[in-house]
Amino acid sequence: MALRDTAWMVHSIEDEADGALRSAREDLLSGLGKPRALRVGRKQAEAEGRVAPGTGDSIPSAFAEEPKEVLMKSLKSILVVFAALLMAGVAQGQTTKVRAFIPFDFVVGDRAYSAGEYWLQSTRTQGVIQIGDARDSGSVMVLSNACETLAPAEQTKLVFRRMGDNYFLSQVWVEGRTVGREFPRSQVEIKMAQNHEKADAVIVAANLVK
Repeated sequence: MALRDTAWMVHSIEDEADGALRSAREDLLSGLGKPRALRVGRKQAEAEGRVAPGTGDSIPSAFAEEPKEVLMKSLKSILVVFAALLMAGVAQGQTTKVRAFIPFDFVVGDRAYSAGEYWLQSTRTQGVIQIGDARDSGSVMVLSNACETLAPAEQTKLVFRRMGDNYFLSQVWVEGRTVGREFPRSQVEIKMAQNHEKADAVIVAANLVK
């Protein structure tokens, strides 16, 4: 799954689930209640002599549906809802990891990193990216925001903003996806921008780790 905020998707499916459950309940009550009401009305009419026993219009087929059939339809609707919720839970638990060799020192947030091989991985906590190096000397958690583009990314890559001799990690993209992650500007980068430092985009190729 794309590195997208999953909360919106889960809430949306939950709303659809509530609607489906309400619909199923209404269908069940409708299927059980309307035939009974027609039967009661007919018996009353026969008792009053307005309709001869065994004559008159039959119960409309739309209202003569067997309660068992209505129940089965309701159960099918509920199963569809639960399947959608299960798929959303699986998608929410998935993570994406990329690895790249970064040939220069760089900054993410307010932390500086030396040149070398690093990996970045999404976590089950919304908006949090884990960053570590290939030497397994530890990792840190960094906040990020979703960013989108109209066309799918042509390659898995890291995007840096270069200001003078300073490199700031800006975005991470996965090939074929229209949603990436973007990191907030650090205090150093903000101050340099205020001093009218020119920023150039530098792209570093990365590999998706499966």
